[in-house]
Amino acid sequence: MKKAIFLTVFVFPAVLILVLSLARPLYGIVWCHDYTYYRVSGQDPSPIDIPGTGISASKLRGYLKDNGYKRFPYTNAARMPGAGKRLKKGDVVIIDDAHSGYVTGSDMIDHFIQVFGSSGKKYTVQNLPKAPIPGKVGGLYRGDTLTQFINRRFKKTFDSIEVWRKQ
Repeated sequence: MKKAIFLTVFVFPAVLILVLSLARPLYGIVWCHDYTYYRVSGQDPSPIDIPGTGISASKLRGYLKDNGYKRFPYTNAARMPGAGKRLKKGDVVIIDDAHSGYVTGSDMIDHFIQVFGSSGKKYTVQNLPKAPIPGKVGGLYRGDTLTQFINRRFKKTFDSIEVWRKQ
């Protein structure tokens, strides 16, 4: 009887906690900078089990700088025809402090926009909602042109666009 109580009270909960901790998702994507950081580094930007939100644009820039990326101002160039064709796979595009994306090829950018009404929600990489989402703004966009990337987030003007390229 004591053995059954011991197993029920101590062993079963301990095994359950162990199993659940091993099964937790690996990544917590909250917003665009998290997604971009994940694509560049392959690292967890915002663990699911740690309270708080994702990384900022300044932390993303710091990571890029510390890992051999060089910043190129791109604001004027981005307004020129064919500007997206100058982007290379592995580049990172950052608009102001508000949005970022990862370049997968010439004029192809993957980026994540928080889903309207779900601010602060952490997604695993595997369950990022794919855009377009009927009736909502946001989701994971794959292969957007530079123009689409800019216009999905900024219907008006922006102050700066920068491209970060690995040297």
